[in-house]
Amino acid sequence: MFIDGIGISGYRSFSREVQRIGPFKKINLIIGQNNSGKSNVLRFIKDHYPSIAKGESPNLEKIDRPVGEPTTENLCEIGLRLESHLYQRLMERLSLNSKNFQLVLDKVRTILTSDLLTKGTELIWFLHKASDEGTSEEFLDAKILSDNEWRDTWACLTGKGGGGPLAHWIPETLNSLRPLNLFEVKVSFIPAIREIIDGSGKSDDELMSGKGLVKQLARLEKPRYDQPELKKQFEKINHFLQTVTGNTTARIEIPSDQDIIQVSMDERTLPLSSLGTGIHEVIILASAATVLQNQILCIEEPEIHLHPSLQKQLLNYLSKNTNNQYFVATHSAHILDTSDVAIFHIRLEEGKSVVDLAFADSQKSKICDELGYKASDLLQANCIIWVEGPSDRIYINHWIHSKDESLMEGVHYSIMFYGGRLLSHLSADEECVGDFIELKHLNRHMGIVIDSDKKAKDDEINDTKKRVQSEFEKVSDFAWVTQGKEIENYLKSDLIKETLTDLYGEDIEIIEYSEYESCIKFRKKGEDQYKVADKIRLASRIVDKKADFTVLDLKDKMLALIQYIRESNGMDNTA
Repeated sequence: MFIDGIGISGYRSFSREVQRIGPFKKINLIIGQNNSGKSNVLRFIKDHYPSIAKGESPNLEKIDRPVGEPTTENLCEIGLRLESHLYQRLMERLSLNSKNFQLVLDKVRTILTSDLLTKGTELIWFLHKASDEGTSEEFLDAKILSDNEWRDTWACLTGKGGGGPLAHWIPETLNSLRPLNLFEVKVSFIPAIREIIDGSGKSDDELMSGKGLVKQLARLEKPRYDQPELKKQFEKINHFLQTVTGNTTARIEIPSDQDIIQVSMDERTLPLSSLGTGIHEVIILASAATVLQNQILCIEEPEIHLHPSLQKQLLNYLSKNTNNQYFVATHSAHILDTSDVAIFHIRLEEGKSVVDLAFADSQKSKICDELGYKASDLLQANCIIWVEGPSDRIYINHWIHSKDESLMEGVHYSIMFYGGRLLSHLSADEECVGDFIELKHLNRHMGIVIDSDKKAKDDEINDTKKRVQSEFEKVSDFAWVTQGKEIENYLKSDLIKETLTDLYGEDIEIIEYSEYESCIKFRKKGEDQYKVADKIRLASRIVDKKADFTVLDLKDKMLALIQYIRESNGMDNTA
């Protein structure tokens, strides 16, 4: 992680009021409408963050200043996690200078986690200038530390004695904690227009636009004898090509002239461009991000020419196979559900850019509305699996990955919730059940997992579930009605007992049950009433253990589901 957070003010579409953006992850999506300021965030990181990280003041030209605002000092902030390099360097300094390391460390932690520095966020925010003039009284009034504590902390950090709280102890303590020289960091920019044309490949900017990429790939394809790691990078790109083309024979080749990228596939060799604009585009991005290492990459609109599934596969590749940090400006809502990314919604208010962290579903929905997406646009995943609720999703994902690691949620399939009450308690002629079935028109590949809720082997499922099962099977879609009462009945009893004991303590009793009874009930010893365990907590613990497919018809159902997902994606069935 090269950046944890950054605050921007007085820059292009950003007003003098600081917009704090963070906390960042490895992949960060800056999403919003056209002209909302997405590219300005990338431009600021590319043009100014390297000097900021070295402790230099950003050199902003007149054109960089907000339109219509008076010329003023352009300030920025750096946001850091407490456990980041700042904290590590601080501990090294304290261990060298402090006779009472832990005591002083606790005082420093109190200062760093105060509201005056965190601003109500997860990060510690430092204004990027060399002194803290005007802030001493604010910190003194907040009573973060007593005068004696400020003095002792200051003495430890600076090695000085005497002084006073406003003139020395507080400002010099804060200044000593300020990250004035973080590290040298390289930032490269991938523009929206990318093509493979001849170039030296020596310039990163040239490389990221596609120029010179051929020569760099040739270097990876046939490295020197003492550079085997380069060959591994080349194989990662080939594996990605095989994934996006669905062809295990696909390989990149660089001819002796080093003027084009060729693809060998099914005993034929063709230019990369012959595979279509989308494949051509995504291979440029993945290859360039593999060649460049240990830096920040700013990517502008990677969705151009890319089908939603290719967008998701690209982000998954960048996350798992490269060691850069990414900032992606986009207006594609199809990648909002990508796992383990940070999403920042940027919009204009009174002509000025405002940025919010978007982590809740309601916030993502608001982004989709603003971008003009309809629900039907977002349901065009290659395969939709409907389940009753969150715990079902946890188990299904666990079982899929245990059988076939190549299948990825958000790329090959999406799991959505219908809510058990819809099928358990409503009659077959209810209008909302009909509306649910009509969702099949939004996607040609939809499956469903249904709890039978049977109380005995000879019981039948209710009419609503029969209707839904029939509608899904009518067009050869996937419908799985659990053999037991509910999905938890596919778990071994000793595994449930072990996990419930781990969650709720040794002094509990587990209910004896059959496959047609709730299997996750327990009670404290001495109590009369059983209660149902938290399904999500239980599922989250159980999936840490190895999957067991020997219970009821679980193995057959999972093999059928995996085959259905693979067929929906046009993949060979290898499960």
